[in-house]
Amino acid sequence: MIEKSLITVHDCFGTNPNNSKILREVVKCEFAELYSDGEFINKFHEKNLRKLIEAGYSITFDQEYELFFVQNGKKKRIIIPNPPSIGGFDINLVKDSVFIIN
Repeated sequence: MIEKSLITVHDCFGTNPNNSKILREVVKCEFAELYSDGEFINKFHEKNLRKLIEAGYSITFDQEYELFFVQNGKKKRIIIPNPPSIGGFDINLVKDSVFIIN
């Protein structure tokens, strides 16, 4: 087994300079894998709606505008944006990126 030095803090990575090329390739491949699920953004949106509800916020869906709203105590509705469409971008192209990690 080859041992590699890796340090992580939240969304940051660090390694010894001699391992930086390996780290860059691993991060690009894992990024592509993580976001290859076309439903990722919708799942993320749903997760955030659940978290708002769990935190005690009242969430409503307006059929006319097809938008979710947070209702605050002052009867003001705050729009929760719908998830953006993914489009046709091939996430695997990230693996060829030069600047995804520096």
